[in-house]
Amino acid sequence: MSWITNFLDKSAKNRFDDKQTKLDILENKAKTALDRGDPEPAFLLGNTFNDIDDPSYVKNPPYDICKHNTVKAKYWLEKAVEGGHPDAMVVLGSAYCEGGGMVDKDFKYGLELIKKAKSIGTNPPHMADMALKALLSMQMNKVFS
Repeated sequence: MSWITNFLDKSAKNRFDDKQTKLDILENKAKTALDRGDPEPAFLLGNTFNDIDDPSYVKNPPYDICKHNTVKAKYWLEKAVEGGHPDAMVVLGSAYCEGGGMVDKDFKYGLELIKKAKSIGTNPPHMADMALKALLSMQMNKVFS
């Protein structure tokens, strides 16, 4: 094997290892932050893993290495909810109300999460209200369909 081939093989391998390392670093930072009582990095990870991979939707660094993964999204959003993160409560609560991709449908639990988020306060301030209105609209459409 020539030195060029050897160099290129190592270069490609290092790029893959580098991405794995960056994701490991992000997840370790989120775990450390949770231990300190800060659920924000867990929410950001969960929310980004929940976002679809779409070329026209750019994920911001350092979360651009988080490919769509509903298992990881659920894990990190649950950690953020356990840490008291209201925005995570809205995202996970909405997922439970709708069911499907990330979680099985549990409307009652989802509604509880969104109401709890509303009582804590979200960013933006009316995020829980918007989620509740969307759920109400969805329920009304089912009734009148």
